Amino acid sequence: MGLKTYLLALVKPKPKVKKQELAPYLQSVVDAAPSFREIAKRNDMGISSKEEGIFAMAAIRKSERLQQCTVTSLRSAFIHIATVGLTLNPAYAYCYLVPHGSEAVLYVSYKGLTKLATDTGAVNSAVADIVRANDEFVFNGKYDKVTHKFKPQGNRGEIIGAYCMARLHDGTIMSEWMDKTQIDKCRDAAKTKKVWDMWYEEMAKKSVIKRASKTWPKSARTERLDNVVSFMNDYEGIDTDKSDDTGEPVLLFSDAQIADLKKLLTSVGHKHPDRQLNNMARSMGHEDITQVPSDSFEKSKNMLLAGLSRLASVGK
Repeated sequence: MGLKTYLLALVKPKPKVKKQELAPYLQSVVDAAPSFREIAKRNDMGISSKEEGIFAMAAIRKSERLQQCTVTSLRSAFIHIATVGLTLNPAYAYCYLVPHGSEAVLYVSYKGLTKLATDTGAVNSAVADIVRANDEFVFNGKYDKVTHKFKPQGNRGEIIGAYCMARLHDGTIMSEWMDKTQIDKCRDAAKTKKVWDMWYEEMAKKSVIKRASKTWPKSARTERLDNVVSFMNDYEGIDTDKSDDTGEPVLLFSDAQIADLKKLLTSVGHKHPDRQLNNMARSMGHEDITQVPSDSFEKSKNMLLAGLSRLASVGK
């Protein structure tokens, strides 16, 4: 090769390498990332579109049925992760992408439900389990712990029901029980029986958690849990049995009620109303002021007035 030819070769533009295109079902995750980030940021979820995108693509690559789902449903399912605020990380087993016919949906496990319950402040902790015919089991009432003993080895018998126990922030125990007949009613109401056929125990635990959540304390923060339960009911079956309902859900202090109490404190020159309100809530057995039942408003107001009156008398 002559020098001239060699120099021309150096300056000759190199042919552009065509960028490898992603399959449409993977591209759907990439396209959904901007919406994912916007929702996660707006709701302060603390999850990354990049990390969740990696988990989502790995799940789709492993499942031919997910690859056959519509691009629109895959995109929506991925964005739903940002709304729910749970990670697809398989190490935690909080949620999964699951094919439902030609549509992909976000499936939240019973572990994910309990995580949402604690994250949103509905309860301090929660546990659900299956009960079998040969287990020693006693349901001691809605406001007491259940007694559940069994031998890990040996035949425990057929499934006869499931229970959920939750501890509220003030230490109160709330328990819920569903027998197999009630659980099967939820299954029969589901749009698809496949998830029930594959993971009956998992679905039974989720059913009793969903029923229990109806009577857990409610606030603006717990709306995320309620929305997830409502969404799941569309696919997994809703609990329509009202025969053992024990009452209305416990409503917590509203923003307006908290604002009124803050106004009362600031009107007398209190510089740290939030701290004072949280101290009062803890003296009543609650984690903070947002966890106090709304029907305790007058009691709380009277406690503050009494405290302010004592301070005024000391200052004289």
